[in-house]
Amino acid sequence: MRKKTLIEELIEVSDPELDDKIVKSFHKKTELSSDIFEKNDYGYTMNKGVREKLMLISDAFLDFVKINFFVHDVVLTGSLANYNWSEFSDIDLHIVVDFDELGKDAEKTSDSLKDIVKEFFDAKERVWNNRHDIKIKGYDVEIYVQEINQEHVSSKVYSILNNINASFNLLFRLFIIIILPLYFFIIIDNCNISIIYLSEYNLS
Repeated sequence: MRKKTLIEELIEVSDPELDDKIVKSFHKKTELSSDIFEKNDYGYTMNKGVREKLMLISDAFLDFVKINFFVHDVVLTGSLANYNWSEFSDIDLHIVVDFDELGKDAEKTSDSLKDIVKEFFDAKERVWNNRHDIKIKGYDVEIYVQEINQEHVSSKVYSILNNINASFNLLFRLFIIIILPLYFFIIIDNCNISIIYLSEYNLS
């Protein structure tokens, strides 16, 4: 008798009615999940208790990894960070790190070293997620380590570390780094022009 493939076994145990319910549950909502976010005059911020628990979970994972490295951000991604959340959503908790920084003692961070680092974190993620059945507000919490330069397909990302929508956070950083200095440069430059003009006509 031929042994059944994994796909065939999954098809046998699948429930078409439940599968259809799960798929349809991810339709676009008008608001973010009230289990995770609180609405205010400026948009949404993460529920304080949820945020504190997620930060504790990320800290526990970092202790489990047993390697010191700089965490650039801790973010919520996926459907719960977006308007297509569902009762079947997971809390996708991403810890953002720079793999290059982990190999800073090497003369040059090679692609092979990055692959090794990624495989290490992938293994740690699997062990952690298999050992821990963590739920917050009924949602399973899944941890991932994300390389800072990794292209991410999720349309919405919420920075748990900074407690702000990450897309807004990026715009804010661009404002601080580029636009604000340019603004002051223009003002100072205009002041210098005005001083030169007044000096030439002895109006100072």
